[in-house]
Amino acid sequence: MPEIHRTKLRVLIIEDVPDDAELMVWHLRRGGFEPEHERVETEEQMAQALTRKWDVIIADYVLPRFSALQALELAQRRAPELPFIVVSGQVGEERAVEAVRAGADDYVLKYALARLAPVVERALREKAAHLRLEEQRKRAERSQRILAQAWAALSPAFEYPQVFQEVARFIVGELADCCVIRLAGDGVIAAAHREPSRHAKARSLSALPTEGTEIGAVLATGEPLVLNGPRDEARLARAIAAGDAQFLRALGAQHLMLLPLKGRGTVFAAAALLTESRPFDADDLVLGEELAHRAAFAIEKARLYREAQQAIAHREEFLSIASHELRTPLTTLQLQIQALRRGGQVAPELFQRRLDSVWRQVLRMGKLVDGVMDVSRVMTGSLELERRRADLAGVVSEVAARFEDDLARAGCQLELHLASPVSGEWDASRLDQVISNLLSNATKFGAGRPVEIDLQADEHEARLVVRDHGIGIEAQQLPLIFERFMRVSSSRHFGGVGLGLYIARQIVEAHGGSISVESEPGQGATFTVRLPRAVPEGAAAHEPQPPPAS
Repeated sequence: MPEIHRTKLRVLIIEDVPDDAELMVWHLRRGGFEPEHERVETEEQMAQALTRKWDVIIADYVLPRFSALQALELAQRRAPELPFIVVSGQVGEERAVEAVRAGADDYVLKYALARLAPVVERALREKAAHLRLEEQRKRAERSQRILAQAWAALSPAFEYPQVFQEVARFIVGELADCCVIRLAGDGVIAAAHREPSRHAKARSLSALPTEGTEIGAVLATGEPLVLNGPRDEARLARAIAAGDAQFLRALGAQHLMLLPLKGRGTVFAAAALLTESRPFDADDLVLGEELAHRAAFAIEKARLYREAQQAIAHREEFLSIASHELRTPLTTLQLQIQALRRGGQVAPELFQRRLDSVWRQVLRMGKLVDGVMDVSRVMTGSLELERRRADLAGVVSEVAARFEDDLARAGCQLELHLASPVSGEWDASRLDQVISNLLSNATKFGAGRPVEIDLQADEHEARLVVRDHGIGIEAQQLPLIFERFMRVSSSRHFGGVGLGLYIARQIVEAHGGSISVESEPGQGATFTVRLPRAVPEGAAAHEPQPPPAS
């Protein structure tokens, strides 16, 4: 006969008659169990027995010095997770039902012990289901508690990027042994570990490339990932440091969850959650994703707060500089007009010089006002282009002629290399504005040195290069140079309000083109403007849009 597979069962039997206990064991074995049992008959013996592991308790209703109801009360205090079955003999079914009402899982009459194995099997199944539901309830409550605490902990307006560290600390406190947050392309920005001695190791992630790693894939795809060792050991080896499983072991990590942090529809960072003993499951992933959503919201809020502070600072600086820039020509105008009002005999040459000075100051103020108006148009999306056939070489020549006096005063020799004609569908007046700004900057920051303008074109595109050999631009300033109110040099020495390059970029991009800069301190700056010669398809899409609200 084939061997019958039996289920191991650890049974604590509360019974004063050994033969009755053996009969219960016999019926359990007959029902497909392989019982390992212990018989007790007093409260003290039961309390001692409950210090060990059991699967089920079976208790006779009446004992000389103990009872099933007393045993049930003790079991509910010490081991409420264990199924409790009452066996009733002489006292009858009514007392057994009373025990069930008190909390027992089921009962069996002694003359019907053949039912014992099925009753135990059903009680074990129901108890397991109850425990699963209870575990789910506890995990749901824990998740709700963690998420509620996340709002409370991350809601304050932490300074950016310090908010990343607060996120890492919170995650370590609730969900993982270690948390590392890595910005897309910028390395580690925050790390936390339960063991302070391992914090530096977590921070060292910044020196490791993300190419070929799982965290790099999460940054690229925006999809979360759970890896639990040893099942996923091969992928864990390249999770954070390509091919280096020792890195995770040094952090005491056996299990990993990678979560993307998303803002404005893009992945800006990824959080790596690591644990040593407990693998991550589906519930952890759901909680982790919701926590990542709250963390991303807090980070985005901190970033917006920082941008708002920067915008306010730039605005205040602009107002200060603009008032100074207006005051300077206004003072000159007042002095020249006062001199003219005094009358008397004035030599024609002096009179003309004063009129020229007045005119220059009027132009200077008009230029500043025009710049502010253009910024207003850009911000409201109302900067329009009047496209018609135009020769860019002619526009450059006109600007160069207009700047002859300024170039002479600055001691700059202008070298023009123009392919002529270079025609296209452009707004000539707006491109005049762009070229004037670039030449004005080259004259201002490259005083005493030559300035070069090179214009070339192919069938599809015109390429204008303006190069000076002046003070140059610091590397950290290059990404900011085309922003509103951004100035890379002191207004005390060079003047200006930081609008020219911002407006130039908006005009170029409105034409469907691009403007870029290359520079090193002390080596001058080279600005390159690329313009399509034909009106791009969907040109309206290139019209300047209002910048996002800060």
